[in-house]
Amino acid sequence: GHRSAPTVDVTRLCENFDPMRGAISRCFAILGCAVGLSLLGAAPAVAATTFTPNTFGDPAGATHCTPPLPAEGCSLRGAIADAQTGDTVQLTAGTYRLGAPGRLEVLKKITIVGAGPAQTTIEQTVADRVMRVEDGLKMSGVTITGGELFGQPGSVGSVPSGDGGDGGGVDGAGIEAGGLVTLTDVVVTGNRAVGGQGGAGGGASGNGTGGKGGRGGFADGAGISGGPLVLTRVAVTGNVAQSGAGGAGGFGTGAGNGGVGGIGGAGGGAGISVGQRSVTAIDTLIADNIAATGPAGTGGLGGAGGGDGGAGGQGEASDGGGIFSNGPVNLTNVTLTGNVAEGGPGGTAGAPFNTPGSKGGAGGNGYGGSGGAIALFNGASGKFASVTIAGNTTTAGSAGVGGKFIGGEISGASGSVTGGEGGNIRVYNSTLTLRDTIVAAGTAKAGAEDCVIGGGGKVTSTGHNLEEHHQCIATPAAGDL
Repeated sequence: GHRSAPTVDVTRLCENFDPMRGAISRCFAILGCAVGLSLLGAAPAVAATTFTPNTFGDPAGATHCTPPLPAEGCSLRGAIADAQTGDTVQLTAGTYRLGAPGRLEVLKKITIVGAGPAQTTIEQTVADRVMRVEDGLKMSGVTITGGELFGQPGSVGSVPSGDGGDGGGVDGAGIEAGGLVTLTDVVVTGNRAVGGQGGAGGGASGNGTGGKGGRGGFADGAGISGGPLVLTRVAVTGNVAQSGAGGAGGFGTGAGNGGVGGIGGAGGGAGISVGQRSVTAIDTLIADNIAATGPAGTGGLGGAGGGDGGAGGQGEASDGGGIFSNGPVNLTNVTLTGNVAEGGPGGTAGAPFNTPGSKGGAGGNGYGGSGGAIALFNGASGKFASVTIAGNTTTAGSAGVGGKFIGGEISGASGSVTGGEGGNIRVYNSTLTLRDTIVAAGTAKAGAEDCVIGGGGKVTSTGHNLEEHHQCIATPAAGDL
């Protein structure tokens, strides 16, 4: 753990050449000496250090791995804390289980090397992400699993008639990347991000309308969020991004109406969500990740003096079950399969109080998910070569039920729904180039099973693609089927 490379006091050596010189002359001599020593290799760089944890646990107090070691031994957390830029943390076969204080904080550009993803696992056992990378990381030969994040619930609206607060959003349950992360022979699996529930609207007073329910928190990148990312022989599988539910609308009083239910949270990029950063993947599998939306909030009960029930909240769509991006996505020999982007359930409307002539609220609309495998939005640019995108799914939204008839009141109408779009691919205001790529067996509404393109988006073929439904490539190139 010690750094044993020698150090050289260049200033002292150079000053000893001629102590009788004036200060300015001596400074130039020092500068010339320093340059000369550097060119001659007399002041070598400090050698990198390799840390090898000797415990699979995460004991409290094991905060370093530089001798003298703590009694609990050198833990993975301790090794990462001590490692400096350029150092390596070498892991043996086994499962390194993390506990309090939760996530690993990788603050310097280091390398983590395991014995292989089938042999070395880093598992989170508390409600937190597995690791946060601040600057950069190279990691190989490990499995990352068990990350679980929960967004904070929104605040309850004040009385009278205060709106509920929005639920907190979460991302990066497996790895949150704040800089370049290079993964080789790594599996990221079984991580979950859950957005916070929107707060309920406050009840009214007098003849007031109930407060609105807060919006459900988003959930993105349950496997990996951020970047840039460079992935080689990586599997991102079985991660779930579950957005939060919208909060319920507050009740009305007197002739006041019930509050509107909160909008449901939207999920995206359950496997990988990079925002405007780039992802480059080679020989990689992205499979069985689920971007799930939170149900919208219910409308509030109408006031007893003739108030109508509140409308149900709007159910938002999820986008990109496997990957969501607003930036460059370069895939070579990658398979995306079994990923799901769910539609949002509209909220049930509030009922009127049992007063003749009052009406139930309208049920919330539900919007279908888009881009079961991948969603490219707002400036993204995709380049796919030898990629298989097959068997991915988007689901339709579901309608919120209108406020129910109780006595002499009028029942509210149910909400509308839209079907899932782009069972495999969604391109919106973005570009995508396909070569030697298969797009097939997507599940979505009729006419959008494989691709849906909008907002000025464009898909270009450079040849030899196989597309099942002729929904992606407007102008086929040589070899396209």
